[in-house]
Amino acid sequence: MNSFFSSSFENDKGYPLWLVALMFLVVPVALFWRPSFFFIRDDWRTLTIMVENSFGQFLLKPEGEQWFPLFHLIYFTLIKVFADRYSFLIIFTCLATGLNAFLFFLFCRRHLSYKLALILGLGYAVGSAHNATAPMAFYLSFILSLTFFLLALLLTDGYCRAPSPLKLLSVGLCAGCSITCHNYTLPALLILPAYPLLVGTREKRRSAWVLLIVMLVVILLYLWCYFTFAGLSAVSSIRPDLLNSPPPPIYLLHWFAGAIASPFYYLLCNERLPAVTGMAIGGVFFGLLMAVIWWGGGKREKNMVLWTMLYNGLPFLVVSLARSHFSLGQAFGQRYGVFTLVGALFLVGIAWTVLASKIPFRPLTHRILPLTVVGLLMTGQIIHTPEIFRRYQWESRIARETYRNYPREAPKDRDAAEEVSQHFLMTGSDFPVLTRGQISAVRRRLDELRVP
Repeated sequence: MNSFFSSSFENDKGYPLWLVALMFLVVPVALFWRPSFFFIRDDWRTLTIMVENSFGQFLLKPEGEQWFPLFHLIYFTLIKVFADRYSFLIIFTCLATGLNAFLFFLFCRRHLSYKLALILGLGYAVGSAHNATAPMAFYLSFILSLTFFLLALLLTDGYCRAPSPLKLLSVGLCAGCSITCHNYTLPALLILPAYPLLVGTREKRRSAWVLLIVMLVVILLYLWCYFTFAGLSAVSSIRPDLLNSPPPPIYLLHWFAGAIASPFYYLLCNERLPAVTGMAIGGVFFGLLMAVIWWGGGKREKNMVLWTMLYNGLPFLVVSLARSHFSLGQAFGQRYGVFTLVGALFLVGIAWTVLASKIPFRPLTHRILPLTVVGLLMTGQIIHTPEIFRRYQWESRIARETYRNYPREAPKDRDAAEEVSQHFLMTGSDFPVLTRGQISAVRRRLDELRVP
């Protein structure tokens, strides 16, 4: 493997960088964009908060335990521009997914060969996690949170190579943008100072302490804002006993399922199987990769594995704390794969580089076999996409038809206006729960914004 912090993607004689970026942007749009998608599930909760509050209140309003004012600002802007023309919103989710794939490619190029980085980036672009996130505008919160996090990671790498106050400020700014798009990346900010500490040379490790101070400032500032504007009630909104009881017994199992088993399982398969089966498949795949690296890797490779595990594991310390009481299957939610798939793919890249360095070069082992494995992995990512999309399109069709036929004016009787609608979004989901007045308010606001 190339010495960490010594390779430079600018010197590669690969494809022009703009062409690579264009490919990564186009692939998710081609795979995941459909004109038939419409507001579903969490979209309606966000829309309801938007129409019931002023602009300033909407920005600072929590959604459950989530407080993400930057995402609310972006979502508000998109709704202001496109109203109920939902297909335009989905183009943004797909393009942001492609941007994340490109940023991941740039990061991989710091440590892996050009072709391997390209394959891993493409693997992320077609990743099965995006089947659930790209078709829903609400999940821009997860997607953009990763975008800013990857930017912070690349800037951290640049700061370690050539420190400067501007780069350090940029790292802090991108880190702040990441957690204000979605706060699930809050604990993951600590892996930015861990990056030079585990991967860099002794000289580069000095950067870790400066980065740690910056990250602690960002985290403390965010927590102050969170408790000021969202409050303690937001912390326990999903799990009421969160603040006065220890984590449930299933906590560690939920963490393992979400941080380790789930992303490695989704590298092989896109079908939701029972959680125990998914944990077994993902755990075995992870174990094989670890065995390869521990067998043939050096100290730097093993340190990089530790850093990658922190990357996947730290966010789930908080996610599992809040949501482990639901079910073990909840840890396999594909939305979390937006983040953890990066760690899983990077570990695959490290394992392959170690393995390839130990095997004498032959066309079969170094070309045909890798292409076969890549083909199988990508097939596993894509094969169930039509089935998932049929579900989303069915929900979208019901939501669109019901929404279009719903009266713009809420019932004049207060009790009738506050009555939960039993005829809206009957899609088999138990959320969102909207009253007749809320639905009419959303319909009226979007109609006002819509340009004929």
